[in-house]
Amino acid sequence: MAEAASVLLGYATILTKCEEDGTSDEIAYTYAQVDDLVVTQSACRKGVGKALLRTSEDKARAAGRKILRIGVLSQNSGAISAYHDFGFAPYHQMPEKILR
Repeated sequence: MAEAASVLLGYATILTKCEEDGTSDEIAYTYAQVDDLVVTQSACRKGVGKALLRTSEDKARAAGRKILRIGVLSQNSGAISAYHDFGFAPYHQMPEKILR
C-alpha cells in the first residue's frame, strides 16, 4: 500500500509463485505476477505507481523469481507506456472479437 498522511494513494497485489507446469505450449517455470495495481486519481502521475512496481519487483526478486508479469487492457495506453518505461515488454497477446 502507498499512503501519505494516513490517506491511501494506491496499492499493488503480487503473487510470487505462479507456475507454468509445462503441459501447454510453454516449458515449466515459475514467475511472479502483479495482479492488481491501483492508484487513486489524485495520486496519478506522481510516482506512486512506479513506487508500487519497484516494491513488487523487490518482492519478486526476494522470492527468487526471474520473471515479473503484469496484465493490462490493450486500450489503457497510459499504463502500457508506464509499464514499458519501467522495463516491461509484450509477451503474450490475446485479441478478442465481440460477437453479436
